[in-house]
Amino acid sequence: MIVREEVAAILKWMSRPWTQRQIKQLGILADADIARRWRRTIAEVVAEREARRIHVATPRRWTAKEIRLLGTMPDTELAMRLKRTWHNVRYQRRALHIPPFRARAKFRYWTPKEIRLLGTIPDADLARKLKRSLCAIQSQRALLKRPYIAARFRPWTAKEDRLLGKKSDAEVARLVKRSVDCVKARRSKLGIADQFAKVRPWTRTEERLLGTLPDGELARKLKRGVSGVRLRRQQLGILNVVRWTPAQDRLLGVVSDHEIAKKLRKSLQAVRDCRWYLGIVNPAPLVRPWTHSEEKMLGTDIDRIVAAKIGRTRDAVLQRRLLLDIPAAG
Repeated sequence: MIVREEVAAILKWMSRPWTQRQIKQLGILADADIARRWRRTIAEVVAEREARRIHVATPRRWTAKEIRLLGTMPDTELAMRLKRTWHNVRYQRRALHIPPFRARAKFRYWTPKEIRLLGTIPDADLARKLKRSLCAIQSQRALLKRPYIAARFRPWTAKEDRLLGKKSDAEVARLVKRSVDCVKARRSKLGIADQFAKVRPWTRTEERLLGTLPDGELARKLKRGVSGVRLRRQQLGILNVVRWTPAQDRLLGVVSDHEIAKKLRKSLQAVRDCRWYLGIVNPAPLVRPWTHSEEKMLGTDIDRIVAAKIGRTRDAVLQRRLLLDIPAAG
């Protein structure tokens, strides 16, 4: 009984239908290649090809004109010009012992004299001296584990460290003959604050002005950026000064912020700030929040049907159910 089932499974697997992708390869690739690629017998491939009256693709012969072009240009470019594959062009060129268009540079073995120079001078200078690439110098030095005694990195001294924070980074960089980024990195590593930073701290007088004028007008008065003024005001929980009437306040939360901003000719950020300050929920959020009744329906039926009932996508229902650890419906 088991043998009959195995034979039936084998016959069913051998009689599986041909796909469009497999049919397109008939006559283009060799029958043996198609059989090996799609796990079919050669007899099965030949029978299918003959039933569809597809002739075997015979290889195109190389002409004398095409042979003369071998080696005159890269194989990939010649393959596109002759409408042949890159492997076919490369195989024919190597069969005729024709060198490539750009032969690979011969490998230069390292001499003991060159090895002794590794690490004694900077890698870039040694590369120019030995006429080798910088990557070759660095790789060989790392492979032989030679110490880099000629590194361009100059360690910081205690005298240089004492200058950090006492002068601006640009001035310290000029005095110690280093880059500004190098000075900033060293100062940050030592935990030294920058007393000459361009970011001006907020004073109590400036903070008391927040909300008394529009952000743009106050930014011009304090000579600060508008985004900086808005950020500081939001951090302190201060409402932006915009003339809001009780009638305008009643519109918040009834329609979307975009509609209110367009109707009242106010900025969208001002509407959002006022709604947030009054604790009013956004009536048209980008993501619709889940209600308790919707969450109770999760797992009562398959996700697709639940999604159709509550007007959400199947993926949204699946993610919410997995988040709440609700098992799927049987």
